[in-house]
Amino acid sequence: MTEFFYEAFVNKYWQNTCLNNKLASFDELKSLEMAIKSNDFLKTLEVMAVSRINVNQIYYLGGKKTTFFHWAALWADECILELMCQNGAKLDILDEDSKRPYDVAVLAKRVRKTYIDSVFF
Repeated sequence: MTEFFYEAFVNKYWQNTCLNNKLASFDELKSLEMAIKSNDFLKTLEVMAVSRINVNQIYYLGGKKTTFFHWAALWADECILELMCQNGAKLDILDEDSKRPYDVAVLAKRVRKTYIDSVFF
């Protein structure tokens, strides 16, 4: 059941990302921002599946220019980071402070160091 749900999500996510080049709406951006900040995996999954949000694009989040992957590295647990990694999040994108998502995760101490190393390297 979970595999089917996840596969359906990936197909829908890539369909929206690749075929629909329109910009994401403010409501979509705010929904994903709040889902990540509240560390809600299912809500994050849902928003990513139905929105046009590109996790590698620079947005203005939390008072600075950053990506949703950086935001997840700051606020979310490992499952949301892994979800984003499996769906095309780039590991080498820099935010306005010239930090990679890895740097943000280490500084925030939100996830285990061993997990960070396994995902990012």
